[in-house]
Amino acid sequence: MNGKEFLRRLSIYAKANSLDVELSPQQGKGGHQLVRLAGRPTTVKTGEIGKGLLAKMLKDLNVPKGKF
Repeated sequence: MNGKEFLRRLSIYAKANSLDVELSPQQGKGGHQLVRLAGRPTTVKTGEIGKGLLAKMLKDLNVPKGKF
């Protein structure tokens, strides 16, 4: 999965759970963006996201793996 796919899935998850998603590309550096889900932040890179990084980002946002 890449960053674009992650953001698409996150938007779907947020909409289904009535949560707010805020994207702040100007606060990231290089190929990274700051994303907040219901006030909880994480950094998303635009390239390919591995399993470990995906798990960390979901934990940061308090999103269960099975629901994503």
